[in-house]
Amino acid sequence: MKLWPPLVRRLLDKAGWRLEQVDHLLFTQINRSVIHEVMGILGLPVRKTTCVMDRYGYTGSACVPMALHTARGEGTVKKGDALVLVASGAGLAVGASLITL
Repeated sequence: MKLWPPLVRRLLDKAGWRLEQVDHLLFTQINRSVIHEVMGILGLPVRKTTCVMDRYGYTGSACVPMALHTARGEGTVKKGDALVLVASGAGLAVGASLITL
């Protein structure tokens, strides 16, 4: 997804944050290879994201919160962590949020 890396960077610039300050990123679960490619473009290790489509398939708008729930359950995301959530629909609508748990 070519839109996601620049979107993440713009979001963080607007918030005055650096990419290094983000603990975990969660994406629309299009497919694992796209998510891994985006993490590579951002220069981040894959361990800073969670993929769930292998367990549930593509679940539309529910996939980002499902990935967050899974990450919390696995302990890869904890209270106080800074997260970037990126969602897109059919490549036409794209949005991102920066949250702290």
